[in-house]
Amino acid sequence: MMQQDKRPRASHVGLREVVLDGWLDVQTGQLTDGVKIRATDTVIDVGCGDGAHINFCANQGAEVIFIDRDAARLATTEAKVKASPAHAYRAIQSDCDPIDLEDGVGDVVICTEVLEHVDDPARFVAELVRVARPGGQLVISVPDYRSEKLIGATAPPEYFQAPNHVRVFAAGQLRELLLQAGLEIDEVYGRGAHLAKDGKLTVEIPPYDYPAEAKNTVRLGKELLPDDFVIPAPKGKSGKGKAEVDVRVIGVIENQAPTRALEARLPVKGGIVEMDRVNDVCQIALVERHRATGTVANAFVSGFGYTQDCAMASTVAHDSHHMIVVGTNREDMAIAANRLGEVGGGVVMISKGEELALVEMPIAGLMSDERAEIVAAKA
Repeated sequence: MMQQDKRPRASHVGLREVVLDGWLDVQTGQLTDGVKIRATDTVIDVGCGDGAHINFCANQGAEVIFIDRDAARLATTEAKVKASPAHAYRAIQSDCDPIDLEDGVGDVVICTEVLEHVDDPARFVAELVRVARPGGQLVISVPDYRSEKLIGATAPPEYFQAPNHVRVFAAGQLRELLLQAGLEIDEVYGRGAHLAKDGKLTVEIPPYDYPAEAKNTVRLGKELLPDDFVIPAPKGKSGKGKAEVDVRVIGVIENQAPTRALEARLPVKGGIVEMDRVNDVCQIALVERHRATGTVANAFVSGFGYTQDCAMASTVAHDSHHMIVVGTNREDMAIAANRLGEVGGGVVMISKGEELALVEMPIAGLMSDERAEIVAAKA
């Protein structure tokens, strides 16, 4: 007689891990911490898979709507929900682009481990927001980028091809995606621990004692003056009359590392090539800050949209992390650069000689040693 295999199935092990992590709490009726499911709720699960989440909600008596493009998985979930006390249910086979539901239906909208499969996450999240009622809750998750990196080292190429994972969300990218969609983030978890709620830390993070060599890394070598940011005109362009020169301009693309190679015709005054605010051309400078050489390399840039007297300086500047200064006038550029020299690095905004904002980053000019909520308030 064949002996029965009593080892737990992988799906059961995974479900137990989810429960131990604070999900699917049958005693409190909470899907996850802070998301209580009531019998009066309408819950939508987009990409329901085998239905663990929506089945939990069905067992709380809620109306449930579950959607998946896989017919077999949808049928499995429907069989579970039929046996539950859910007061109503709908099963929809769809790729959810768009979601085949009217606006403002869901009190709770669930979308876990789905966004890494879609071509346009922003459009997909907009659909999730559309089907949620005003004031409703969205429960959204993606795989941790670190686990994806480990899997990528051994997985076949098909793992990161459609219909599997077509993208990896790096740290902070999901947050930015949700904020751009107009959502408010209630709570933050990291490595399984509850870290923040309603914009406030819920854990005590002890300060780290950074070594002395990690500080005082902004070494300018001298006090910078407006003349350090002058771009002289080529010989023969004195600036008398209506002298102009053709220049190369760095075209910034918002939130992207690549830039455009642009050209512009700029006026010359007193032998100095001037900026053109009307056409969004201001100056950018790289200030050497590691070896105190006092070197400043100047150029023109477009894409910041600055229209007033102002300058922004930052010591966070990949990859060498010298200081970058962008401004519409040389006086403010000098003040901004010197200010970061005083505080040991960070980001500062100066306008007409006045400091509008400053985030100090004294640890290598890249990190703050203050609490996160203090840095957030300054930013």
